[in-house]
Amino acid sequence: MSTNYSNFTQRSIHSKSGLDYSKIVLINKDNYLDNKKVAIDQDEFNAVQKNLERIAAEAVAYVEGYIGHLVGSAPLHPKEFVRKYQYSTLSYFHDLMEI
Repeated sequence: MSTNYSNFTQRSIHSKSGLDYSKIVLINKDNYLDNKKVAIDQDEFNAVQKNLERIAAEAVAYVEGYIGHLVGSAPLHPKEFVRKYQYSTLSYFHDLMEI
């Protein structure tokens, strides 16, 4: 099986960088957001823009997997749940997820 490197930047290929959904933050008020500039390397910005739909889908699936397990609609094996969500920030957002 070969790896498709078209979705990776040169930095991510060499340093194994990537997105960590376990550190996701849920917000429900627009006033927590602003238009201030942030520092991000251009190659990483381009990679995010190129893969925005995929990133959004994966983030939603990550959150929905957590909710599904906790409400019992899509339970995971206990070891799989621990592997995926042991260090997740989602436990801080049960009120926003209404669970």
